[in-house]
This record gives sequence, structure tokens and C-alpha cells, in this order.
Amino acid sequence: MLILQEELAQELAVVERHILQGERNVTLQRWRVAAAQEKFGRDVSLSRELLVAFERSLALHYWHRSYILRDLRTRRDEERRAAKRS
Repeated sequence: MLILQEELAQELAVVERHILQGERNVTLQRWRVAAAQEKFGRDVSLSRELLVAFERSLALHYWHRSYILRDLRTRRDEERRAAKRS
């Protein structure tokens, strides 16, 4: 059980890095869309589609993090209950 928790903790660290990168991507792409539209009057439809893709990817990373955290909490609770029974 401990090995699985260590693996989940490692996976959580990876997901946290992905979230940080995803947040940077979203922020930068929002800036690019605004700059291209306001400063240059360009068609930003493709840039907006890319922004939506970044936002969806980020949402999946958030979901994955919450899934891992929920799994870790469940496992810790199970261990506590098992320890009380012993």
C-alpha cells in the first residue's frame, strides 16, 4: 500500500508541474489573442481555438489532481481505520 501511495505522490508532483505549465500556456495565449486582435486587427479564430484547447487541457489536469488527492485521502482513511481495528 505504501508503494502505491509513493507512486501517487510522484504522479501528483508531475500533475502539479503540468498545471503550472498549462496555466502559463493559457495566460500567454490569452495575451497573444488580445494583442493580435487589438494591436494588429488580425483574425484570431485559430488562436482562440488553440486557447480553448489549452483551457480544456488545463481543466483535465485540475481534474486529474483532484482525482489523485481524493485517492490519497481515501487510502489514508482506510489505513487509519485498519490501524484502529488492529
